[in-house]
Amino acid sequence: MAPSPVAVTTLPDAYAARLRSSPGDPLVTFYDLATGERVELSATTWVNWAAKVAGLLTDELDLERGSRLLLDVGTHWQASVLLGGAWWAGIEVVPPGATVGDVDAVDAVACAESDAETYADAYAGSDVPVLALSLKPMSGPCGTLPAGVLDFGREVLPMPDAYVPLDPPTAEDVAWRDPAGAGPVLTHADVLARPHDDRVLADDPPGSDRGIDVLGGALAGSGSVVLVRRHGQPVPANLVEQERVTR
Repeated sequence: MAPSPVAVTTLPDAYAARLRSSPGDPLVTFYDLATGERVELSATTWVNWAAKVAGLLTDELDLERGSRLLLDVGTHWQASVLLGGAWWAGIEVVPPGATVGDVDAVDAVACAESDAETYADAYAGSDVPVLALSLKPMSGPCGTLPAGVLDFGREVLPMPDAYVPLDPPTAEDVAWRDPAGAGPVLTHADVLARPHDDRVLADDPPGSDRGIDVLGGALAGSGSVVLVRRHGQPVPANLVEQERVTR
């Protein structure tokens, strides 16, 4: 007798379902058109990275279910695993906006290395930790950072590839919100509400509402994302064909 399917009501449920169904299939493929970099993350590799991020956010930064992470990384595969780790721990993700510098609106910041000084100044004297991402291949280390800013690459790589939350999120936990109130508030159930089986070409930052729709739909279904950091350049036609993009 075949086992009954496991209900998928939260994003971590979706990770587990994907690992059961197609662990080796691509989930996120990343291109940087300026450097030629290509990174492909299978479901297993993506979930391993998400586990590392979840451990970093909870064990090292002391975030917990209901905490808020400001994500300002842009269009990059590392933004997608930051989302994955935050959601695994029940942490809300918020985009950059008018609340930058408001210590009551967020509990931690993850930003590109180029913006590290801006965020260090914005949260100087507060308890809000700032993580800077070099955006180098395989999360290579940053250069010299402002005092107090943590290097994401150095901090995340030693973390375990597995994660078990002490206080797991539910379907109604918030996954993403605009703290300024200008956008929707998305629960785990909302993010999973539009599953797709497409291989989607996207240039929106994964942490934007459109980016979350694409990534969340892939996780909810059997789809995947070809994430392109364009730098204002057109996407080459051969890339679409080579990656077998369907949408």
